Order: sequence, then C-alpha cells, then structure tokens
Amino acid sequence: MKRRSIFGLKEKILASILAVLVLAIILFSIVLVRSTRPFNQARQEAEALALRYGKISEPDAFYYYNRSGEYYGVKGKSTSGEMTYALIPQDGKEITILKEKDGTSDNQAMKIALATGNVVTITKVSLGKKDDQVVWEITGKDQNKQLVYFLIQFTDGQVLSEIQNI
Repeated sequence: MKRRSIFGLKEKILASILAVLVLAIILFSIVLVRSTRPFNQARQEAEALALRYGKISEPDAFYYYNRSGEYYGVKGKSTSGEMTYALIPQDGKEITILKEKDGTSDNQAMKIALATGNVVTITKVSLGKKDDQVVWEITGKDQNKQLVYFLIQFTDGQVLSEIQNI
C-alpha cells in the first residue's frame, strides 16, 4: 500500500521557498555582524581612550575620518560638563583634546557647508587632521545628487577646500 503525503506540491514548494529565505536571512545577518565588527570595535576603543585621556564621560557622537590618515573622533561631555572632542589617530598615539567652545562644532560646520548653497543634504560628518590642522570633513549631495566634500577648519570655521560634482 502506497503512502500518500498529506502535503501537496504547492505546500512543498512554499516550504522550500520559506527555507531558502530563512537561510538567506541568517547568512545576511552573519555577514552584516562580521562586517560591522571592526567599526564597532574601533568605536569602543576610541570611547575608552576618550574617557581616559579626554575625560569624556558621556560619549555623544563618533566620527570616522580617513582622508589623509585614519582618525576616530569622539564627542561628548567631559567630567567638568563641557562639550569636548577627542581626536584619536588609528595608532592611538598623540590624542588631541578639543573643547567645542574653542572652535567650530559639528553642527556649525554643517551649517557652513549648507550656507555655500552647493550642498542640499549632508550625508556624513567626520573630524580629522589634514596637514596638522584639525578639520571637519562634511560630505553631502548637491541638487543633482552628486557628491560634494568640504574641509572646514576646526579653529575658525574657514572652508579650506570644496570638491564638487563627484
């Protein structure tokens, strides 16, 4: 006597499709977690250094800059309550501590870039160093959705360079 399956062909196909989708989601999740691990590790290490050397007790923002060297920036309140930036090179040596009141804040740098009229949306803000000057790198898109880059000096908010139509 032949046994008949209680599941028809449609149910078997749907079950197979569902199994493939579940497997794809699991594999995608694994790849995503592994690919973000270095970034998250860099953030944790930068925040620990900012706490130790910059006395930033409440990290508020993390910046990654890689134009002329790799830098990690941490913004937050210091133990004295002042908004402070810690700028950390990739090797962790020569950490630069900056008080927000002594320069251009991230929000001010974004406003400076927007005020040029050459950028419509800001996509990334980074704190780094170029030629031994602390700079904000503002990345955005113009009206035609082309990339625009600004380098804005931390100390006085001067636009050092602007690259358009990338």
